[in-house]
Amino acid sequence: MKHNHNMQLYARQKRLQKRTEKRIIQAIEQMTKTLVAALTALAEAFKKAIEKMRVVKMKYSDLHVSQMPTSVTWECPHCGMENELSYTEFCTEYGEPCDWEYTKATCPRCGETYCLGNQEWE
Repeated sequence: MKHNHNMQLYARQKRLQKRTEKRIIQAIEQMTKTLVAALTALAEAFKKAIEKMRVVKMKYSDLHVSQMPTSVTWECPHCGMENELSYTEFCTEYGEPCDWEYTKATCPRCGETYCLGNQEWE
């Protein structure tokens, strides 16, 4: 009789242990999901911060827009190459004037990337 009671007690303890282990595993899985989500959000925020820093450090080129407007000229701040596009082509490539500031451009000669800067209208 005592042996049977001990076996029942042992079986109950084993079931309790398995339930406890299952709860612990579920809690760890939930914490892992939460941690992964938090790290993903942190990585995205860090990526955006790095991109903002790159724009701030980037050299800028001022724009000169002929008044009609017929053309847009600008100079690469890295190699000095003079660039010119018709106003229509420039708007097609870089958007409307309100979008030009901080727009990135790449020099066809030196391959460097820079931001379009201030506009001078004549």
